[in-house]
Amino acid sequence: GKPEDEAHKGRSASLVGRIAEAIHADRPVTLYDVQAARDFVHVDDAVDAAMLAGEADPIRCRGLLNVGTGKASRFEDLTTAVAAALGKTPIINYAPLPEALAPRYQ
Repeated sequence: GKPEDEAHKGRSASLVGRIAEAIHADRPVTLYDVQAARDFVHVDDAVDAAMLAGEADPIRCRGLLNVGTGKASRFEDLTTAVAAALGKTPIINYAPLPEALAPRYQ
């Protein structure tokens, strides 16, 4: 989708959507933790995993379903990749983590 597809969600928009929106508008992307990384999974892959789990034997396969690639990507690398996909160079601002976010930051 286009960056504006997520714009109405505000702070609840996906990280990729927020990064894409900022880069598309030539605004800086603020990163709080240079080393922060997550295992990003494309939604199609997550759906495929859920569908496969739904077909599994419910007696032998139950509980939580963790879906991931097994590889964490840094937010900085994600920002650079999104910018490259948009044909742009990102403007990245590095800032200290705001105290209000610290209790919820993983």
